[in-house]
Amino acid sequence: MALFPGQVRRAPALPWATRPTARAADGLRALARPRAVLIALSVIVLAGFALRAAQAADPGRYISSDERSYARLAVSIAEHGSYQPAGARDPWHWAPGAPALFAAAHFVAPGADGDGSPQQLRSAVWAQALGGTALIVAVFLLAAGLAGPLAGLLAAGLIAFYPPLIRATGDLISEPLGALTLTLAMLAVLAAWRAPSLRRVSLAGAALGVALLVRADLLILPPILGACWALGARGRTGGRAALGQGALLAVLPLLVVLPWSAYASAKAERFVPVASSGPSTLFVGTYLPGDGGMSGVREELQLYVRRNLTNLHDVRTANIPGAYVIRAYIRERHPEIVPGPHRAIPEDKLRAAIAFEARRNIKTYALRQPLAFLAMDARKAGRMWAGPYTGRYGARSGWVRAWHLALVGLAVAGALAGLLLARRLRGELALLLLPVLVGTFISAIFVAQARHNLKLLPLLVVAGAAGAVLAARALRDHRRQNVDIIDPPGAEIHVRDRRPRTQVTSLPAR
Repeated sequence: MALFPGQVRRAPALPWATRPTARAADGLRALARPRAVLIALSVIVLAGFALRAAQAADPGRYISSDERSYARLAVSIAEHGSYQPAGARDPWHWAPGAPALFAAAHFVAPGADGDGSPQQLRSAVWAQALGGTALIVAVFLLAAGLAGPLAGLLAAGLIAFYPPLIRATGDLISEPLGALTLTLAMLAVLAAWRAPSLRRVSLAGAALGVALLVRADLLILPPILGACWALGARGRTGGRAALGQGALLAVLPLLVVLPWSAYASAKAERFVPVASSGPSTLFVGTYLPGDGGMSGVREELQLYVRRNLTNLHDVRTANIPGAYVIRAYIRERHPEIVPGPHRAIPEDKLRAAIAFEARRNIKTYALRQPLAFLAMDARKAGRMWAGPYTGRYGARSGWVRAWHLALVGLAVAGALAGLLLARRLRGELALLLLPVLVGTFISAIFVAQARHNLKLLPLLVVAGAAGAVLAARALRDHRRQNVDIIDPPGAEIHVRDRRPRTQVTSLPAR
C-alpha cells in the first residue's frame, strides 16, 4: 500500500529491471551515503595534499621574471610594509592578491625562506600547496551543491590529480590562488541564487571583489554577471528585486577593489584599476603579424632589439625578455621620448607610447582586417585551452597533454549535456559557466597562455561533473516514467505499463 491515498510510487523490482545496471546503481547509492562520502573525500583531499606537498618540497631553482617580481613584492610587504620594493620599475603591474598571500606566509614562517631572496621563498610555495588543497574541498562543495555528492567526489578527484595544478604549486604565480578565490566566489553566487537575500548577495559580491584583487583580468566579470542575474531571476523574484540584486552583484565587487585602486593610483600618479599591465598585454594581443602572442611578437620584432639594445645582440631570440622587445620597438618608433643614448625611457612616457601603439594595432588590424583579426583571436582562445600549463621550464609531456585534452573535452560534453537535459538547474549551470566564457574572451583579446586556463578549469570541471550527473539522472527519470504504480483511494493497486505492445489476435479454429 502507498503511504498516502492517490500517491504515485515506483514499481517493485520487475524481472526485466534486474540487470547489472541496477546493481551498479545500488553501488552508487551506497557511495552517496554520508559516511562513505566523508571517507572518499578525505582520501581525495589527503592524496591531493600529498602530491602538492611533494611539489612544494622540491619546487626547483630557476624562477621566471614574474615569479621574481611576486617574491620581491611579498618580502617588501612582509618586512617593510611597502608595495614598492627597491629597484622595482612598476610594481603596480601585478595585482596584490598573490603577493599578499606570499607575504603572509613569509611573515608567519620567515625561517623557511633562507636569506629572503626570491629563490629561497619556500613559505610561499607551501602556501600554494595549502591553497591547492583548499581548492579540492571548494570544488567538492560546489559540485555537490549542484548535483549531489557523487558529482562532488568526481570533480574533487579530477582536480586533486590534475598534473598542471600540482605542478603550479611550486611556482610563484597567481593562477592557483585565482582558481581558489573564483571557485569560492561562484559558490557564494550559487548559494545566493538558490535563496536570494541581501546578506547572501552581498557576500557573493564581496567574494567576487576578493577574486578581482587576485586576477585583474576578470574586472568585467561582475557587470556581466549582474546583468545575467537580473535577466535570469525575473521570473523567480520579480523584475524589481532581480534588478536590485543584479546591480548589487555588479557594483559591490568594484567597491571592494576601490580602496586598493585609490591607493595604487595615488602612489603611481596615474589611474590603476587593479593592475597596470593593460597597455603592454593589449599591444601584444592585438599585433596581428605576431599572431597575438609573445613568441610571435618576439620573432617579428627581434630586429628592433638587435638595432637598439646592443648588449642583447648575441642572445637567442627565444631568450630575449618580452619587456625588452617592447622597449626596443618603442625606442625606434618614438625617438622623441628617448632622453638620450643608452638612457631608459621614463615609465610614464613608455606606457603612453605602448598604449598609442596598441590603439594603432586596433585601427590597422581590427578595423581594416577584421576577418584575419577574428581568426587570430580564435586561435588565441584555442591556444589557451589546447595545451596544459607546463611550469616554468616549459617541458611538455605527451601523457599530460592527453590528460588535459581528455579532461577539457569530457568537461565540455558533460556541461552541454546538463544544459540540454537538466532543465531545472539550467540557470545555475549557465551562471557557473559564465566566468569560463568571460575569462576565455578576455584572454582572446589580450595575451592567451596555457596557464590562464588554470583559474577557470575548476569551474569547467564542476560544470562538467554536475552536468553529467544531472543528465544521467534526467535520462533515468525519463525511462522510469514508462511504468507507474497508482494507488487510488479504497482500491487495489493497478499497474499501468506505458510501453507499446503488439496486438495479438487469436487464430481461427480448425
